[in-house]
Amino acid sequence: MPWIKFTKDFDWQPSSQTIITYLAGHTLFVPRACADLALKADAAVKTRRPEGVSGKFTRKT
Repeated sequence: MPWIKFTKDFDWQPSSQTIITYLAGHTLFVPRACADLALKADAAVKTRRPEGVSGKFTRKT
């Protein structure tokens, strides 16, 4: 999962019943499939992890 900065609003449809809208200017950690489509659509650029974010993600059980 890469860090992506969205340069345009982008709608990603991971399934036939779900659409996720990413807004221009947001920098997020997104699934690879989303990143690939956003990059191909020129709606995002790859970036580094934002300063102040530890990079350690844990799941609540």
